[in-house]
Amino acid sequence: MMEMFMMTQMSMLQQQMSNNANTASALTNSSLTNSLLANPLLANPTPRNTTRPALHIPTPAVSFAAFCTRYHVDDKDRNHLKKLEFHPGDDIKSLGPEDWKDIGEFQCLAWQQILQKNQQFRDDIQNSIEL
Repeated sequence: MMEMFMMTQMSMLQQQMSNNANTASALTNSSLTNSLLANPLLANPTPRNTTRPALHIPTPAVSFAAFCTRYHVDDKDRNHLKKLEFHPGDDIKSLGPEDWKDIGEFQCLAWQQILQKNQQFRDDIQNSIEL
């Protein structure tokens, strides 16, 4: 069942990536596809709310917990991100202080660190770095 879910996720990812001429060639690389399927971080994907607007780049389903572990997000910031309903790879640069400060309850420097960690995740995906 999990394999079917992962194959469905990969199929959706391939469709999204094929629409983007800059990243289509990266997806056709079979080693990238194989490494994404074999990656243990994909075992517990974070469910996406289907009513949310798509504010994320096409990314493999990486769980919130795996993201936080990989990019060293502490428990305090994890709780703040949960308040924002954050999913790894979301486009959070466009959030204003009324979101990250008032809703997420982040302090300015902590928010800047989260922006950097999320950007690093996005860069790792685009550069085909194994998660």
